[in-house]
Amino acid sequence: MSNLMSHEISSGAPLFFSTDSLGLEDYELPSNDTIIKNGFGIDWRVAQNILEPRFPGAFEIMKKMGVHPDSGIQEFLNPVSEVVQQENFSNIGNHVCCVGLVADALSSALLQAGVISVQQGKVIVERALLHDVAKPFQIFMIRAAARGVLPRDAFTEQDEYLNRVVPFLESRGLSNREACSILFDYGSETGSEPARMMNFISADCMGLNLLVNASLESQIVHLSDDFVGSTKPSASQMARDFVLTTRERVLLTQPRDSNSTGWRVGMGLASSGEIVPLADVKKAASSIKVLGSSYGLQIWVSDYAISHNILKLLGEDVPLDAAARSVRSLVTRKLSQISK
Repeated sequence: MSNLMSHEISSGAPLFFSTDSLGLEDYELPSNDTIIKNGFGIDWRVAQNILEPRFPGAFEIMKKMGVHPDSGIQEFLNPVSEVVQQENFSNIGNHVCCVGLVADALSSALLQAGVISVQQGKVIVERALLHDVAKPFQIFMIRAAARGVLPRDAFTEQDEYLNRVVPFLESRGLSNREACSILFDYGSETGSEPARMMNFISADCMGLNLLVNASLESQIVHLSDDFVGSTKPSASQMARDFVLTTRERVLLTQPRDSNSTGWRVGMGLASSGEIVPLADVKKAASSIKVLGSSYGLQIWVSDYAISHNILKLLGEDVPLDAAARSVRSLVTRKLSQISK
């Protein structure tokens, strides 16, 4: 079997210097109804029923963290106020079940192709199931920042706040090692923040590439999260989950406003060759080449680079701009078989 770190990474993908890279202006945008119609619906209950018997340890951690699909209202320590308060975060459990099922489908395909081992597949699905279990504590910080209680730049020092949660998690039955892994390791593969994209991106004057040391394990977890999009719940309908391309997910779930944060902040390439964060991709200095907005780079990483790399490992020669749709079709076929 191949080692997760040894696969060659596809390179030479195009570099996008558009201020809203892969975003809002260069495409005819599909409506939300069209996106949902093209997607494949996932029932988180089905995902839970399939995965919980196979990964009881991961679901036990969800229970202790208060984010299991059946958790309901639980007590959580707010790391900002350091006050215990009651919240219902079971929707996080619903989401991670769907992400875990997508990761399971991709792992199954790679296992059948002889690319990964059974154990590697288990690790991938477990990390997908646990990638958001610490999200409640991040949500408390986001709320505090929105109220002006917490400086937004405090997120660069969020470890200070998350460390406050460790004793609370130990009181919930987690070991110190488990608590630290959940807070500081699991989920490190996912997210659209520019800092997270640095785990996957390298760039030079010739183009944008997937980092050669970005493990296949982290790629699959990242892609699985990006490929699950949810509708907003309403008074008459619960949230629904779908397998979508990353671009479809972003358009479905995020504001279609080029001035919103995800389309405004991003990363650029300085003349020194260093990748630097940009507060506004439309106002970058002339010496900096804009690599893309946060959402644009998220789309590039999953829909282009990771999708293309997975297909390459499966022996499929698919053009870059068709890679995400091909991977979505692969996942859909696998889930259709699993769900029967």
